[in-house]
Amino acid sequence: MARGRESMERLLTRLLLVVLGVILLWGSNRALFRAQVRFASAQVPPSWSGWLLWLGLAVVAGVAIGLAAMLPDRFGYQWGRAFVLAILPLLLLAHLTFAVGPLIRFTAEHAHWLVGKKGFFFDGLGIGYALAMAFGVAIAAGFDVRR
Repeated sequence: MARGRESMERLLTRLLLVVLGVILLWGSNRALFRAQVRFASAQVPPSWSGWLLWLGLAVVAGVAIGLAAMLPDRFGYQWGRAFVLAILPLLLLAHLTFAVGPLIRFTAEHAHWLVGKKGFFFDGLGIGYALAMAFGVAIAAGFDVRR
């Protein structure tokens, strides 16, 4: 009976983590929408506060989803594994920040070679969600899952 209760608790915990991830992703979407409205009405580059809130909420949503997928029993952390998995999404998020984020004016004036002649390799800001979620899942992958 204790085994069934433990598995039910783990299932409930996983479900709550997934719901938390969805709520955080929804909040991230609202933050991006507000930042885009502010950008469109004032014709100034996106602010750091809106940009970081958007990406930060998406990263935390990725951590919640990543933890729901594996739900560790112990809470050891392997920094090397997390770093290796997170380096590519982090570099691409930095590129996104230079290409269309708060650093767009700096990039246009001083570092146009960072984005090339066509601008950037992605279409729209939707890739930012995927990269931020992948970064969050990479952070969650650092947790030790041995049982």
